[in-house]
Amino acid sequence: MTDLGVTIDALLDEARFPAVDLHPEVEAAYGGPLGLPEDVVYANFVASIDGVAAISGITTSSALISGGGAADRFVMALLRSAADAVIVGSGTLREHDGPWTAEHAFPRGAEQFERSGSDRSAPSEPQLVVTTRRGDLPIDHPALAGSLVATTSRGARSVADRGAGRLEVLDLGDTDEIDPRALVVALRERGHRRILTEGGPRWMGSMLAAAAVDQLFLTVAPSMLGGGSGRVPLSGERDLRTTDHDARLIGVRTSADYLFVRYALGER
Repeated sequence: MTDLGVTIDALLDEARFPAVDLHPEVEAAYGGPLGLPEDVVYANFVASIDGVAAISGITTSSALISGGGAADRFVMALLRSAADAVIVGSGTLREHDGPWTAEHAFPRGAEQFERSGSDRSAPSEPQLVVTTRRGDLPIDHPALAGSLVATTSRGARSVADRGAGRLEVLDLGDTDEIDPRALVVALRERGHRRILTEGGPRWMGSMLAAAAVDQLFLTVAPSMLGGGSGRVPLSGERDLRTTDHDARLIGVRTSADYLFVRYALGER
């Protein structure tokens, strides 16, 4: 057991990318360096053994699925610490208090996760980006302060009509749905290079359908939740059979009964 109370063993790591500048204790707990492209959109999800990533009608169902495992919380913090921006859907915002920071995910490692190194040009905390088609956000949510609301023209008008003048709104056009690729381009123009998306499943389905995710980090938790109403896979209700992702396994790690897999998506 490392000083952070977590030990993760690397069984496979083919991610030959620039190493993120990590505190030595963080790197030791992760079982080695974390390599990420300098420009990448990556997703982090937890799912049960039988593939459930969310349960409709249950607040913070991800915590139920993960069992609150320390290693899963550590990986969540690690991936947030490397991000310039974190995208969440409005449904995920409603279910969680936030903030979407490494410190909140894994308070024990707050000091070690603080950004360091001359190659870090991003702010100390990633930019929170909240997606909403209609602009129907909980305006008084504490995490919205300082966030960027990505929405349609209709959603932007709704936010303005509700008097949410303190919110920074990114209008992505007069469409019914948010175009994930247009959002990524807009975030790139704002200087965000490493972009993390944490869901929920509906937004993740849109991202996958648009082939807008480069890498997927998936925690398989030692739980089985069965079928039934409200059980949702990480891709939501999207039919992805016609989407060619060419998923390639590039990382496998374990900690106790948890499995951490990493896939490169869309490689040709």
